[in-house]
Formats: sequence, structure tokens, C-alpha cells
Amino acid sequence: MGRSKMTYVIGLTGGIGTGKSLCTKILAEKGITVIDADSVGHLVLLPGGEAYDSVVANFGCVLPDGKIDRAALGKIVFSDPEKLALLNSITHPAIRLRIEKMIRAAKGIVLLECALLFESGFDMMADEIWLVTAQETIREERIMKRNNLPREGAKARIAAQSDYNEYIPKCRVILENNRTAEEFSHKVEAAYLNLLERTNYENV
Repeated sequence: MGRSKMTYVIGLTGGIGTGKSLCTKILAEKGITVIDADSVGHLVLLPGGEAYDSVVANFGCVLPDGKIDRAALGKIVFSDPEKLALLNSITHPAIRLRIEKMIRAAKGIVLLECALLFESGFDMMADEIWLVTAQETIREERIMKRNNLPREGAKARIAAQSDYNEYIPKCRVILENNRTAEEFSHKVEAAYLNLLERTNYENV
């Protein structure tokens, strides 16, 4: 994409309940520029956003205030693979363009957090990939507590996502988060220090 060599991009991914957001929080406190692909996805769907007109033309789902009804849109696409593919074909290029601009405007280390990093092809914007993992039973417990769901509901949310184990060979750093937040923080800290040692990039 012709981005500046003034940045070094970490692509961060992982399934629901693994602790990906906690990893992002820890790294953000180091001064790393954080780009949340999900937040960018919300921006491109706002009125005037890059994907707004095409999404409205293809799906409707407009609220009285002119914003897209994301809940209604979700019900349409997640029950129909073809419509989901159509939505992704509209939004992913728009999200990618925004992210590329944000990376070009940044300096130093950039963290790109994206649950669908590989599925969207956004991994191609990263210099290396970090994957956060956790045992499935632990993920279930976290989801149950956070979302007030029964175990079957937590299992369903996990099952709806990709099997991230297949992406392990593509990842430079694997961060297991099976115990306490404190222990996980130490792992992220160690990975960050190692990153600084083996690259010429700093937070600026």
C-alpha cells in the first residue's frame, strides 16, 4: 500500500473471550498508536461515510435519524451468507482505505486490532501478527460473566467464529491467556520489550 517506513504495524487478533481487548489496553498504555478495525467499521457506515450509500442502496435499514440500523442489518446478513459476502465486499475496502490513511499518518509502532484480520485480508497491512489465545472453557466462563449468558450461549458465540488455531503458523507472537490478568500483562510486556529489541522502531 506504499505506507511509510516510519511505522511498524502489529496485527492483533484472537477469538471472543481470549483477552484481545486487554492486550490492546496494555499496549496502548505504552504509547502505541491503536487502530480498532471494528470502530473504523462503524465510521464508514455513518451518514457520509465511505460505505453508507452502497449499504443503504443494497440493504435499506435506515433509522429515522438517517443512520443505518446496525441491528436490523445484522439480522439480514448473518442469516444469509451471500448477503454477508455482499456487505463485506462493500465495507472491507472502505475500512481498509481508512486504516491505510491512519497508518500513513502515524509514527512508530502501530497496533491494528481486528477479530477478522485474516478473513478480511487486513493481515497484509501488518509487519507481523500477534494472536491471543485461551482454553475454550476459560473463554466460555469469561463470556458468561461479561455478557450474562448461559454456557450454551457462550459456546454458540465461540462456534460462530473462525478456528484461530489454523492461523498460528502465520503469527509471530502467540499470547496465551489462561490464568490471571496480571500474568497475561507480564506476557504482553515481555513480547513488547522483545519487539523493541528486534526492530528499529520506538513509540514517538
